[in-house]
Amino acid sequence: MTNPNHAYHATWILVPELSFYEKGDVPISGKYRISVSGDVVSFTINWASNDEQEHTITFGGALDGEQHKIEQPPNATASYTKIDAYTLDSAMYVDGVQAAYARRIVSKDGLLMSVLQTGMRPDSTRFRNTQVYRKSEDA
Repeated sequence: MTNPNHAYHATWILVPELSFYEKGDVPISGKYRISVSGDVVSFTINWASNDEQEHTITFGGALDGEQHKIEQPPNATASYTKIDAYTLDSAMYVDGVQAAYARRIVSKDGLLMSVLQTGMRPDSTRFRNTQVYRKSEDA
């Protein structure tokens, strides 16, 4: 069901051929579920890597733009910010330094979502990965 206040509240299917990674390999498939309930956002991401291994990650928290402590990694906080009905940001900080950032933007017709992820490599240089998703017909 579409949420008019949160266009990203849906299940999204990765379009690998439109996705570009500076770090790592583009998954061969993926499903990205974003759910907003009240002032809490939750994410479940499932993907298959190039070696056909299945992976899942779940995370989320208060959609208030404030940093809140998270369990992993140690000394980390995360924030989730609604920019507008089509744009959702998240950031993770370790020891007060931004370690990762993601911006999700849904197209005005609500059918596509792009995700820009940035993060830190071990040598302290930053990388950018971009993914494109198509809204699931089951959404």
